[in-house]
Amino acid sequence: MAWLSHRQLTRSCLDLNLMSQSPGWAQTQATGYQVTCKVGHAGGSVQLPASKISIHLPEGHVPPGEVQEVTLKAKLDPPPGLNNNYMTTMSPLLEVVLSNINIKEGIALEMKLAGEVKSDPLSQVPSPPAAPIRAEKRVPRLTEKQIEMPRSPPITEESASDSLKFTDRPVNLQCYGVALKSVFRQPRVDYLLEYFKGDTVALLSRETVKSVGNSKVKEWYIGFLRGRTGLVHCRNVKLITADQVIDFTGVRVSTEVLLDNMTLPFKKLTYMYSAIQTLVTEHITSWRGLADALGYSELPLDTITRTHAETEADKVACVLEKLKEDCHADKSKKKFLHELMVGLLKMDSVNLVARLIQNTVILSTAVELGARWRELAEKTDKLSSAQIAGYEAPHRGKSKEVGAQAMWKPAYDFLYSWSLRYGDSYRDMIQDLHLVLDKMKNPATRQWRQLTGALITANCLDIFRASAYPNS
Repeated sequence: MAWLSHRQLTRSCLDLNLMSQSPGWAQTQATGYQVTCKVGHAGGSVQLPASKISIHLPEGHVPPGEVQEVTLKAKLDPPPGLNNNYMTTMSPLLEVVLSNINIKEGIALEMKLAGEVKSDPLSQVPSPPAAPIRAEKRVPRLTEKQIEMPRSPPITEESASDSLKFTDRPVNLQCYGVALKSVFRQPRVDYLLEYFKGDTVALLSRETVKSVGNSKVKEWYIGFLRGRTGLVHCRNVKLITADQVIDFTGVRVSTEVLLDNMTLPFKKLTYMYSAIQTLVTEHITSWRGLADALGYSELPLDTITRTHAETEADKVACVLEKLKEDCHADKSKKKFLHELMVGLLKMDSVNLVARLIQNTVILSTAVELGARWRELAEKTDKLSSAQIAGYEAPHRGKSKEVGAQAMWKPAYDFLYSWSLRYGDSYRDMIQDLHLVLDKMKNPATRQWRQLTGALITANCLDIFRASAYPNS
């Protein structure tokens, strides 16, 4: 559970027991406040910190010898998919989780909310003026429309999407390299290729990425060999053209294989479900296209949705919720962010994927660094102690200090502000962030290799799209 404690921001809105069994999945929903407490047969009360929300368990609510584990979560940013024409979610959204359903007595939930009713004219919501109705002309006009308009066949919700269909195609590469030395690492390092002297390595681009080695910045090609994508040090290969390749065994790349390698880092990166839901519902205009890309082509909308969904954004939100529930189900090896990235790339939503990569990298880095974000801030922007304290001030608790589990918050605030200077240049942002982390005293990138994987993915988006959708 230490891993989960380190990432308190993104605790799941599902079963806590499931979380403890799967410490490697990327979490989902941002949580404002949370408390977990065990109450026995004698009963008691549990109050959510910094709120007037409490739950009261009477004596005898569980049999003697049994324990009730109560979890209260207050989400300050409710998922927008819960809102529709018939229901509006107020903040905070409270979730109550009970571990023991063998309850003998009733449980009381107490919430104290304060509000103010304003009577001044500026605070009232005006009703739109009703359009004038001219009764004597209304009926004839309707009659004319019924005569002129022929009946068209109804368009079902399950109609095929107009989005491009992903097919497995060969990736057309023009640049290769011959290994000048053998490189093997013990233990193996993720996203760094291993090869024998004389091996032919497919290079996905002539452009290089930068990473600090033992002492100085080195330049690397992004290569492919024997089913794996990774970095190859530029000095270790001699560039050749496709015409000079003698044997293509092990270096033939297809869009399906490239897709599998590109999305691998997102099995372990941290994300915030509400932020992902907002971005996806804003950019995806076809719920059916998203459902097909995620493997729900046979499911009708009624099976996917739980609540009444009227707009396309509501339906897209329901598809995301279905994917999240399936990924968090018992014995499921699927990871929500990974499955979503695969589906979006199969829809040719490369620009949306780029936004998600950028946001995910910022959040994951903030969580990974924790209190070490101060060292990062001093290296990147040379922030003073007063400026660092300014970032931490909004997140201090009652002790006037930022708790270890909340240290990701000022780290995220700083990294988000720092990233704004790059605009849409997500590759440059990830590259510079990687270099800065490499230069820290105990580089996080030595053990945390997911940022290297994200850097590779960001630099492969263009060649993937050109190969998978040559006519787009």
